[in-house]
Parts: sequence; structure tokens; C-alpha cells
Amino acid sequence: MITYKNKLKREFILASILFLCFISKTYGFEFSLKLAGGLSFINPTNINHIRQDWEEVYKIDTNENQNWSFMESELGSLKNSFDFEGELVYSLNPRIAISIGTGFIFSELNPKKPNFSIEKNINTFEYIYPMKVSAMPAILSGYYLFPLNSRLKVYAKAGAGFIWAKYIDREGKKPLDMDNYGYSSTQNTKARGTMLSGALGLRVESEQGINFFIESSFRKTNISNFTGESESGSTGTLYFFDEFDSNLEFWQSKFQILTQEPSGDSFRAVKKAEVDLSGFSVKLGIIINF
Repeated sequence: MITYKNKLKREFILASILFLCFISKTYGFEFSLKLAGGLSFINPTNINHIRQDWEEVYKIDTNENQNWSFMESELGSLKNSFDFEGELVYSLNPRIAISIGTGFIFSELNPKKPNFSIEKNINTFEYIYPMKVSAMPAILSGYYLFPLNSRLKVYAKAGAGFIWAKYIDREGKKPLDMDNYGYSSTQNTKARGTMLSGALGLRVESEQGINFFIESSFRKTNISNFTGESESGSTGTLYFFDEFDSNLEFWQSKFQILTQEPSGDSFRAVKKAEVDLSGFSVKLGIIINF
């Protein structure tokens, strides 16, 4: 069912496209739509370190119990993200263009595959710690194009803007003979940050108005000030810290939603949580000229 609000949105988008086409024809600017998808190589060290410490706690606890047995599985780490982006590009002349773009960045650890298992006396339990990061940037960029021949162009791009991100994690376990996990904790947070980007690409032009390109890019964005809600209903800021477990004699790194910054002898390295989505990416896409 099409609501009045959705109809207004569609009419606004259509009117905006027609206006841009009018401007491009009147003033001689070329207007194009650029669509791309690809893979990024990231290394959010805080997140991956937290997962390693989480596993280590269970290993130490298992070693303290003679009748328990720790069975290794694949812990995994966040190291790739899937990227999709779209840009409206305005060519001011054959060599210089500006654009405004948005997109979607997504990275997740398998929410169904167990990270490890522990055999406890007469039963075996599977443990899981799925994490998910997603983000939507809004970037203003500038292009400089270097024609190689009539159909090939090399280009350089640089941009800056804002990025809105979500971070979610859950910790669960289940008996081996059960299908569903029970989750002891869930954290759902969001934040806004800034982003810088740069890219080099090769553009292949065709006579049909649809061009193709391959692009290698880098982005710099380290997002902080996450706020949200836990499964228990508590709201606050997402903090990163090391907490000392006196029973296990171990400092464990954690992300946790708290109403105020933790303090005391059992805490160290306390700061607001950061999610680093910086990294290199390779993308393929098309450019539609209007």
C-alpha cells in the first residue's frame, strides 16, 4: 500500500533528478549515477581482542576443573566488510568532477556457528559470541580524471564526511543436543563519527551511456561515543576496559554499556569504546550517464 508520505518521497526524488538533469543541460554539466560494490579489509583490534579474551576466560576456567574438557573450534575475527555505495557525480569539465555519495558497510561474525565447546561431566555445551557492525556514510568527494585514450580514464578521488554506525554483540550458550542458544547478554548501540576517503580507479567508457570501473580505495574512520541499551534494559555509554577476575587471576578486555565510567582497582585502560572501520577496499561498478 502506497502511503501519502511515501508518495511525497517518490515525487521529491523524481523532481530532484529532473532538476539536476535540467541544470546539467542548461549549464553544460554532465550528471551521472555511480554504483559500486566490493570487499574491504579491516582490523577492529578492540573487538577482536575482546573475543580472544572471552575465549581465554573459558579456557582458564576449564583448566581449573579436572572433569571438564575444552574443545577448540573456530573463534574467528572481524577482518572483512562488504561495502556498497552510490554517488551522484557532477562533471564540471572533462577532468574535474564533484560528487555526493552514501552507502552501506557491513561486517558480521557467524551468528549460528559455535566458537567452541566445553564438555562438563555428563553434558557438552556450545558457546557463541556473535558480533555485528554496520555503517552508513555520507561523503562529499572531488575527482580528477586522466584520459588515457578515447575510452579509458584513470581517476583519483578524495572525500570527507560523516558516518553513522551500529554495533551489536550477544553472548550465548546451549547444550549440544539443543537447537537454540540462550543469550545471557545482548548489547545494541549506535554512534556517529567522521570519515576520510581516497581512491584510485580505472574507468572504461562505452557508447551506450553505461560505463564500467574498478577502484581501489582507503577509508579512515574510528568511531566512538556509542550509546545504547542492553538486554536487561539498562541504557548508557559503551565503554572499553580491562576487568580483573581475582578467581582466575586474569585481566579480561570487555565492551559494556554503563551509565558511568567504571573505576576502582579492578579496572584499567578505561575509555569510551571505539570501532575502527578503517581499511583498504576493492570495488567494481557501473556509471550511468544522464
